[in-house]
Amino acid sequence: MIDSLTEPLPADQTARTRVLVAEDDAASRRLLRLALEAMGFAVVTASDGVEVEEMVEEDPPSIILLDFEMPRRNGAAVCAWLREHPRVELRDIPIIMLTAHSGEAEEVACLKAGANDFITKPITRASLAARLETQMRLRALNESLRVQNEELANWRAAHIADLEAAQRVQLAVLPAHRALPGWNLAVEYEPAIEVGGDIYGIIPTHEGGVVWLADATGHGVAAALYTTLLSILFDRAVTETDPSRVLARVNAGLHKIFQGKSMLSAVCLRLLPDGEIHISGAGHPPLLVRRADGRVESIASQMTLLGIGESLEGPIATVKLAAGDRALLFTDGLYGARAADGSRQQVDDVAAAFSVETNAMKLAERMQANGHTDDDLTVITIHRDEEP
Repeated sequence: MIDSLTEPLPADQTARTRVLVAEDDAASRRLLRLALEAMGFAVVTASDGVEVEEMVEEDPPSIILLDFEMPRRNGAAVCAWLREHPRVELRDIPIIMLTAHSGEAEEVACLKAGANDFITKPITRASLAARLETQMRLRALNESLRVQNEELANWRAAHIADLEAAQRVQLAVLPAHRALPGWNLAVEYEPAIEVGGDIYGIIPTHEGGVVWLADATGHGVAAALYTTLLSILFDRAVTETDPSRVLARVNAGLHKIFQGKSMLSAVCLRLLPDGEIHISGAGHPPLLVRRADGRVESIASQMTLLGIGESLEGPIATVKLAAGDRALLFTDGLYGARAADGSRQQVDDVAAAFSVETNAMKLAERMQANGHTDDDLTVITIHRDEEP
């Protein structure tokens, strides 16, 4: 059955390793037990398949040496029972099948039954030691992988919970109402993930209102904190009468906090009751104005990105919307869709699309017809209330 007893394996390999030997031949069972104990293993034995199942359920071993041919229930049946067991710790017990046959068919039968490995009788000490060592190493690796997977699952659950909380925070700071006296606004807002870096505000004033849009770098929980900060800074700054001063105050607040290590693009509009719009932009895509006859005008940003320097100065542009005119604010996610050939659209493509489509949602769909954007997308269309 087995040759002379081997020298003990290293203690760190056999410590806490309990081997169940399932063999119907009493002499073979005794020899296996002596050999394994000499290697340093704790050993328990069983003489048939039913006894194996009872012992495994009562006190699961670390490894099973399972004879292929046993009375009452053979090794293949026991192996199949274990691999389908509802308890995970039993399903994953390594099984080394013992067989008296050396043909390929028997080897295949052992593996199909769910065995991790097999040993053909007569068993040599080197073969037994090598296979046990291999299964011990694999079991340790599997256990390590299981722990890592549990940690990853716990981290993912916590991350998802954080994202959901961050999403609720960000949605809470977005405008609940999108109406200004004398003006109609439509917004299409699509973060790339649960929480994005786009943020906007619509603030009524006694002379119409202020609309602002910012595009910060990043997504996720950090973006929720950052965009909430932006919302607070803009809310405090809209007391300024012109949009360039609004951006200057927001810039000062950002620079004070981040010392030039964080920057973003932004645009601010002040909408007046007579249809006039005052515009200031800081590194942001241009404001597009579509006239009633289909012509599209572009008003570019004239200031650098917010947050770079301590102070910010720039001009104010003015445009007036008549009946039938439309204005468009957007972030670069609107033209960020990548086509099948890898190319991206440009701002000019937005202007061309806006000349024929002024609905915010349909404009976004039109710009993504050949590929979806991988960036946050915000589209705000503005026009005056039409008089009856």
